Amino acid sequence: MIHTYEEALEWIHGRLKLGIKPGLKRMEWMMEKLDHPERRLKAVHVGGTNGKGSTVEMIRSILQEAGYHVGTFTSPYIEQFNERISVNGKPISNEEIVQLTNVIKPWRKNWKIQNGVVHQNLKSLRRWLFIILPKSARFL
Repeated sequence: MIHTYEEALEWIHGRLKLGIKPGLKRMEWMMEKLDHPERRLKAVHVGGTNGKGSTVEMIRSILQEAGYHVGTFTSPYIEQFNERISVNGKPISNEEIVQLTNVIKPWRKNWKIQNGVVHQNLKSLRRWLFIILPKSARFL
């Protein structure tokens, strides 16, 4: 069980040293475990070389003004890890990082058994935090 924000970040960043393994097997397993939240979310994926941050902010502002709750995931962060995951332009709290990491961490021991892999890459973990976010207290 993770108790502090610092412990949560240490665990999240510790996944990076295990490397990246291409494929969707782990993500499909996780989506099934979460009852397929990706099927209930409406999403906009912004890609490219330049202007992603400002584009995301403009889209967020427009959607929020129209009355939507808008979650964003951006990378990299500038000052604090929490900036990567925001709701309505406000980074999630340290407590939410701890809460969401505690949801994911117990499943870690099943990844090898269920998926035949020993590691999980950091980008996927961060995406899971974003996908799990609607289950957080802000959306209940």
